[in-house]
Amino acid sequence: FILEFGDGFSHEIDLNSVVDVLTQYLVHNSIQTKVAVLKWIYDLYTKLPSQVMLKNNYFIKLLKLILN
Repeated sequence: FILEFGDGFSHEIDLNSVVDVLTQYLVHNSIQTKVAVLKWIYDLYTKLPSQVMLKNNYFIKLLKLILN
């Protein structure tokens, strides 16, 4: 997926890899780490809403991990 930043450049992002890393960090013991993961999820959703919806299963898994 392509993500555009305010610097005028477009950057390609591998959403699957990002979600895999976020999933790994959700089981971390640190609350600060979990909060950072939630911020990433929020940022991804606000910047790439249609792509995030396509990856619905990944984000449902992430939310289940958060709620446990």
